[in-house]
Amino acid sequence: MKRCNNVTLGKLRKKLSKTAADARRNNGMKGGRPSPGTMIMHVAPDSVVTREAALAMGYTVYRTGKKCKFGHKGWRRTATTRCIDCERIARIKKEILHVETTIVENWRLENA
Repeated sequence: MKRCNNVTLGKLRKKLSKTAADARRNNGMKGGRPSPGTMIMHVAPDSVVTREAALAMGYTVYRTGKKCKFGHKGWRRTATTRCIDCERIARIKKEILHVETTIVENWRLENA
């Protein structure tokens, strides 16, 4: 497996599956305490809250009960209306792409 700054692509791919499993296990809570804006995710994880109601109550997340275009039925951000699961997957894919690009660039410099 190719390496880039002590990170392998395998580790990043494991991180993607581990992150998804962690999110399912603890609803994405970091550090043991939810923030006030995401408290609804932990207090009432199956509740349906419209975006307008969430904004009025000061929440940063809401849930419609409808699937996103990629099939996730999870929470969405009030600021962007984007699915939190999609954001998480996109962030890790971006990390993988960065590592792959760096590996290719290093190979080109070494073999030029």
